[in-house]
Amino acid sequence: MKRRGLDGTEAVGIPVTPLIDIVFLLLIYFMLASNFVEEQQVHLELPESSYGQDIKRSNAVIAITRDGRFFLEGREVSQASLPDRLKAMASRSKLDMMEISSDRLAPMEFVIKAMDAAKAAGIKRVLISTKASGSIH
Repeated sequence: MKRRGLDGTEAVGIPVTPLIDIVFLLLIYFMLASNFVEEQQVHLELPESSYGQDIKRSNAVIAITRDGRFFLEGREVSQASLPDRLKAMASRSKLDMMEISSDRLAPMEFVIKAMDAAKAAGIKRVLISTKASGSIH
């Protein structure tokens, strides 16, 4: 459809309505096709440290709750399957550093088991997460 301007010349315009329709259709398509993963949050009360350092978050995190449940990347794993899962993760992503976040009331035995599993998987560096304390005791 040709339009005429006020001075009688042809007005050239880009039809915006079809473009908006296409953008909305693409938005709906990607919203429906996207995979939204809801990771389980693990609430831990970390031990305090006066000499801790801020570090860049590592690729893998093992969380240990006070009742001895293990979480790898936010998903609960059994203590027996932890070494195999870590080996698979380390081989897939060339993982050489791992972080252990343990509740301050979790038995040390569980932390040692997580460290052993990481070493068995070939992970060279194991970091322990702490929170900063206000003063030195």
